Amino acid sequence: FGGNIYAENQKVWEKTSKPNEPREFGYYIQDQISYKGIIISPGLRLDLVDPNQDYRVASNTFIPITSDTGFTKASVKYQISPRINIAYPITDRSILSIAYGLYFKTPQYQYMYDNFAQDILRGGSPVGNPNLDAQRTNAYQVAYNQQFNDVFALGVTAYYNDLYSQLGATYIPASPTPFYIYSTSEYGNTRGIEFELRKQPAGDHLLLVLNYTYSKVDGTAPNPESNFGAPRDIYTDKFAFPLATYPQPWDLRHSLKGYVNFIWGRDEGPSIFGMKILQNANINFTGSYRSGYPYTKTDKDGKLLGEYNAERQPSFWTVSSRISKLFYLKDIVGESLGNTAIEFFVDIYNLFNRTVPTAVYSATGDPIDNGVTLNRRIGDFSSTPWYKEASYNNPETFMSDQYDKFGNRFYNVNSDFDKNGVVTQSEKFESYMKYVKTALSFLGNYSAPRTIYAGFMIRFN
Repeated sequence: FGGNIYAENQKVWEKTSKPNEPREFGYYIQDQISYKGIIISPGLRLDLVDPNQDYRVASNTFIPITSDTGFTKASVKYQISPRINIAYPITDRSILSIAYGLYFKTPQYQYMYDNFAQDILRGGSPVGNPNLDAQRTNAYQVAYNQQFNDVFALGVTAYYNDLYSQLGATYIPASPTPFYIYSTSEYGNTRGIEFELRKQPAGDHLLLVLNYTYSKVDGTAPNPESNFGAPRDIYTDKFAFPLATYPQPWDLRHSLKGYVNFIWGRDEGPSIFGMKILQNANINFTGSYRSGYPYTKTDKDGKLLGEYNAERQPSFWTVSSRISKLFYLKDIVGESLGNTAIEFFVDIYNLFNRTVPTAVYSATGDPIDNGVTLNRRIGDFSSTPWYKEASYNNPETFMSDQYDKFGNRFYNVNSDFDKNGVVTQSEKFESYMKYVKTALSFLGNYSAPRTIYAGFMIRFN
C-alpha cells in the first residue's frame, strides 16, 4: 500500500504513504511410527506473524493517525499446533483412521491495514486493526474405509470443527462519533458425516460413485461486517449482537451426488458391420440433490420478522451429461503421429430441462413476487402529465417537473400508448407494469434451462 495523494499535509503523507511490511514464519515437522500394523503420524507446526505496525489502544475518542499518542506496537502472534493421524488396518480390506489437528490462520491483511491509517474518521467503514489475533480451528475426524471386493468399496467419514477467534467487528462508542473496528470476536462450528460408495469397472465398463453428506454449519457471524448496525435491545438500549450460534448462509444439511461413467477402451464395445462404434467412448451422467439453504424472513422493507436463517430455500436436483469419443490419428494417417488423438464431446447441462425455483424472496417466500415490485397502485405515480413538447399555449409544459436533472424531458414515447403526446398517470402505471413483466420474465430465482455445448480438442502424446 502507499501513495496517498489525498494527504492533507506532509505529516499525514508520511504516516499513510509507506507500505506495510508484515512478516510470516512457519515450520512444520512430521514423523511416522508403525507399531503392530498401526500407523501413527504425529506432526507439529509453528506459526509466527509479526504485523510490524502500531495499533490504536482503547480510547473513548477516535485517535487520528497523526497523533503522537494513543498507539502502541502490535504484538507478535504465534501458535504451536499439534496434529496427529492414527491409521489402524482392521483387515487387509478395511482401515480405521482417527485424526486431530489444531490450525492457525492469519486474518487477511485487508482487515488489518485497510482503513487503518486515517486522520479523519469516515463513517460507514470499519477501522482496520493491525493487532488482530490469529484465527484458530480445532479439527477432529474419524474415517472408516471398507473394500468389499475388487469392485465395490465403501467409505464413511465423520468430522467436527470448532472455529475460534473468527473475524468480526467491535463497536467502539467513541465521542462524538462512534465507529467499528475489526476484531477476532466471532465463533462457529461445523460437523457432518459423509458416506461414499465406489464401484470400479470390472468387465461391465461401468464406473459408479455415490456420495451422501449430512452437515451442519453454525456461527455467530457469516462475514466480518454482518453485525454492523445490529438492532438495539428495547430494554437495555444495548446492541443485540448474537449470543448464540445460528445456521450460516452456506449451511447445507443434505447433499447427494453421484456420477455414472460408461467407459469403452480400444477395440471394446458392440460391433456393427465390423465397426466398434463405442470404442474409446465415454458416456457420463452426473446428478446432484441438495436441500435448501437458510434465509431470514423479513418484511418488504428488509426488517427481521423472525430468527436469523430460520427459514429454508427450496431443495433442488439436477442431472447433467457428457458424451465424448476419441479418435487416434494414427488410425487415419499412420503411425507417424504416435498417440496424438482428437476428441469430440457434447456437454448437456440440466438434462431434463427442469426450470424450477431455486430461491425465494425473504419477504414473501415466493420466487417471483418480492413484496414490493408487484405491490403498486395507480396512485403511487404522479398525477402530473408529461408532455412531449413545450408549448406557449400551455404553461404546464414549461414547468420544472417536466425535466430531469440533466434537462431531458420526462416524456417517453414508449409510455404514450395512445400517441397523443401526453403521458398520463394511468399510462405511467401501465408502462411500469409492462416493465415489471419484462423484468420478471428473466426468472432469476429459477434454474437455468437445458444448455448444450459441443466441441473438440486435440490431445498430443
